[in-house]
Amino acid sequence: MKKILVFAAAAVLCSIHVQASMPTDGNNYFYAGAGAVSLKKKASISGAVEETNPSYTLGVGRDMHPHIAVEAFYRYSSTTYDYLFSNQEADVSLSQIGASLVPTTDYLGNTNLKLVGRMSASFVKRTTEYQNISDTASDSDTGVMIDAGIGLHWDINRRLIMRAEYITNIADNALGDLGENYDYDGAQLTLGYRF
Repeated sequence: MKKILVFAAAAVLCSIHVQASMPTDGNNYFYAGAGAVSLKKKASISGAVEETNPSYTLGVGRDMHPHIAVEAFYRYSSTTYDYLFSNQEADVSLSQIGASLVPTTDYLGNTNLKLVGRMSASFVKRTTEYQNISDTASDSDTGVMIDAGIGLHWDINRRLIMRAEYITNIADNALGDLGENYDYDGAQLTLGYRF
């Protein structure tokens, strides 16, 4: 509950209207990025090593207002658990398709930097693939996740944008014990193009 309140307050603060102008070359953009946004076990697994694999994201967005954008995105992330002293392995991956509301501040001083917030809702497929662990090769669940994030947005020039963000899961539904046993968070860096 505290996470929800903190990120809701950050989103409200980021969306306070300050004099600003829309980008002159268009309000639409697409982006691609990578990072370390993934599942992390809350309690360590005895005899296993947790390896966070790179996460990847693709998205499109539209500035609806100088301080509010909406985005549609796809994100893939995975975490591998290698069991010591055996050749057993489990790979837990998440595929998300969702939409985000992205509030921003005005430029910080005389820079091309802005603070950015994010509130996302996504449909999620969690897949676990097992190697030499059980008779089951894989299992999966589908559900919904609510994520929030905060970061820094840089208008490199009129066309190119870059963002560094921290993203965390604040709620999930119908994904089994995901929220009880795992944290889903991490940083990502994206590069975008306005058109």
